[in-house]
Amino acid sequence: EALGGLHGANRLGGCAGAETYVFGALAGENAARHQWAENSSDKAMELADRLLAVHRPKGQEPFGQIKALREELQQSVARGLSIVRTDEGIRAAAGTAVKIANLAEHTVWSTPEELAEVIALKNMALTAQMIAAASEARKESRGVFFRSDYPCESPESDKNLNCKLVNGEIVIK
Repeated sequence: EALGGLHGANRLGGCAGAETYVFGALAGENAARHQWAENSSDKAMELADRLLAVHRPKGQEPFGQIKALREELQQSVARGLSIVRTDEGIRAAAGTAVKIANLAEHTVWSTPEELAEVIALKNMALTAQMIAAASEARKESRGVFFRSDYPCESPESDKNLNCKLVNGEIVIK
């Protein structure tokens, strides 16, 4: 919904902010209740170890840069992936998102709070990459999605795009 799915092309994803907070919180609480009710503390520790193994830093980027990277990503998305988009802006935002995802992957963290911030930045960068990939694939304007380089609707593009991450690659169908 937050990316513009449930209500189609005529509703901005940001209009559903309250829905995402309410139903996201409810889903998270229920998932946590179910997970912890079914797992012993040994299982919880095993899950924590798996999470930490996946997110071990692969380099020496300092954690102190996380805030600046988040701001850079947000500014890039605001410039290139806002309501009016162009191929140039989409590509620039995608490039920034790839760069920041790589830096986040190599950022050294030392506390659970820092890990949470690194994971959040990785997810923000991946989301930006997926939005850019879908925006680049749609060579038209439709509803509130406007490409100044493709100002008209295209009948052959009258379909939903599915965006998936397959073996580390973004696939649009």
